[in-house]
Amino acid sequence: MRKSKILRRLVFGWLPVLAWGAVLLYLGSLRAIPLPEGDLIRLVFGKAIHVGEYAILAFLFYRAIPYGARAFSLRRAAVVFFITLVFAGLDEWRQTFISMRYGNIADVGIDAVGAGFGLLVTWIRSRDQDNVGELKIRS
Repeated sequence: MRKSKILRRLVFGWLPVLAWGAVLLYLGSLRAIPLPEGDLIRLVFGKAIHVGEYAILAFLFYRAIPYGARAFSLRRAAVVFFITLVFAGLDEWRQTFISMRYGNIADVGIDAVGAGFGLLVTWIRSRDQDNVGELKIRS
């Protein structure tokens, strides 16, 4: 593989993943915003942020991991889903060491929903880019 192709893959593939991962780690180290009991709107908004953060992370991971064909790959998506959940779990565990923060396994579940949503968007994008009416999925 040529050096320019490797550099391009690193810059356009992995740099966004690393940057977004750093943003997530930074946000996870901030003091938690206490949610008053019964404030459903703030709770839903906070969990929606989790979904969005991990949807973006899964999308970026999918873009970064090379796989060859343009068709959406379930195998690649499964790997991305697993990596994203490992990142989410490690971040929640890391938060247990930060004062005024706590790890919450339910947040990992919400992050999983976000990862699934990000992969759904990735699948839809791959369908639109192919301009083909039939579903193309590689296993």
